[in-house]
Amino acid sequence: MTVLNTVNEALKFFNEQFPEGSSYRGAEEAQIAQGRVFAGRAVPGVGLQRMGWQIQFLTMLYDKIGPNHSDSCRVMSAIVHNLNIFYTTPIHTKTEATIEIPSGSTAWEAGVVEIDPGYPIMLVALSMLRKSTHAYNNLGVNGSGDSQAYLNTALTRHYQKILYHCQNSGHGKTLMTDPGSFGTTSPTVRSFTTADGSTFKVANGVVNTTYMMLGSLAYYHDVVLSHSQTEVENDPLYTNIFNAGVNLINAFGNAVESDSVSIAIGGGAKGTTWAQLRAPYVSSGYDSYVGASLVWLGHGIVPTNNIYALTESTLVTSSIKLSNYYKNYVLANRSNAPMAMVPLTNGSPATLSGSTFTAAKTFFGTQTPTSDEVLNLTGLINDHPYSTGYLYTFANNGDSDFINKVDKAVRESGEGLWRSTAEMGTTSSIVAYGRRGEAAGHRTLSGLAGLLQRGIPTLTNGSNS
Repeated sequence: MTVLNTVNEALKFFNEQFPEGSSYRGAEEAQIAQGRVFAGRAVPGVGLQRMGWQIQFLTMLYDKIGPNHSDSCRVMSAIVHNLNIFYTTPIHTKTEATIEIPSGSTAWEAGVVEIDPGYPIMLVALSMLRKSTHAYNNLGVNGSGDSQAYLNTALTRHYQKILYHCQNSGHGKTLMTDPGSFGTTSPTVRSFTTADGSTFKVANGVVNTTYMMLGSLAYYHDVVLSHSQTEVENDPLYTNIFNAGVNLINAFGNAVESDSVSIAIGGGAKGTTWAQLRAPYVSSGYDSYVGASLVWLGHGIVPTNNIYALTESTLVTSSIKLSNYYKNYVLANRSNAPMAMVPLTNGSPATLSGSTFTAAKTFFGTQTPTSDEVLNLTGLINDHPYSTGYLYTFANNGDSDFINKVDKAVRESGEGLWRSTAEMGTTSSIVAYGRRGEAAGHRTLSGLAGLLQRGIPTLTNGSNS
């Protein structure tokens, strides 16, 4: 297994995939430029996800190489380009914090925060930039005061909107006002029996985005507001965030061993669509977002006042238990096939079988879904070509051994794009994976940002030799 320098690999990905890079390969592959486009997206929040991961990655990279590096001006240019686009979006220009959507407009047009991971990912990104070692001080041209003032305004406004949303809308409101109630009583969580007779808990609501919202608030309070441990212990907001984090594992976690926990996708009322039928499955993309949110939430329990220090909260352990489920069970039994979703199981992940699908239908009290819906779900579970690499988003919990296991799985499943045989020995799995398209490219950014933030010095090409 070839060991490679993390900063060098991050620079390689930046220079070849970002339009500002020195060896930009064009709009294909990671599609970084497309990630900055909001117009025409059915879900604008996805654009915020892409932009948020870009800013997190670029901030960490700039801080690691410093302002005097030959690539630092290009990295800063990419940061500013992203910010300038964000400043023109309704989520920034519409200043009022509200959940009301005017007649005839969409939530996005009204500047209203919705249930999408993009909003909290962006808040964490702006918070990282504000408290970075070098990037904030050199923001814009020679650390322009106007550039810093624009960022500070955007950061405060985005925080206020997410806070307002969590206090006034949906599961976030429930968690903020009565954290013990979410996930502990029917029908918020239900029991699902799989085809092999195992019983698991499945949430009735959207767990990943709800916890990312609350986690981003905790992260902001720690690294931007620099709350002390005493302030934490006397702030009801922190008390609720803490209980929400603990309740995530207690309510929805399915313990496999003492160090491994799985969480189903959940969500969905009774119905026949694939979005509802997929609820009893685990998902690499979904669970890695939950893992990231737990680390952010940990900052609301044990503050660090530092974007690089990993909080000592037990919620980091919870995040590692989630990644351990993939490390010890899913990746270990995956037969070298790409993985989007797998049925809940205590042993080797199964493919979508007739009995498992029937169990899912029975669980939701559904009628027989249409053939198109069956094909859609089957494709997500068995045929998604680049889904194992979504697990790179777990990198911010600091488990480098897990990332090495993902490197190996990405290589063996064929998810990485190495351009030649020779390059397979000189390019990391995470960089090769990121070349596969917009979704893969931005999961690579989330992983590299986490590795840089945690100071993990090396990564691998996933080879056994």
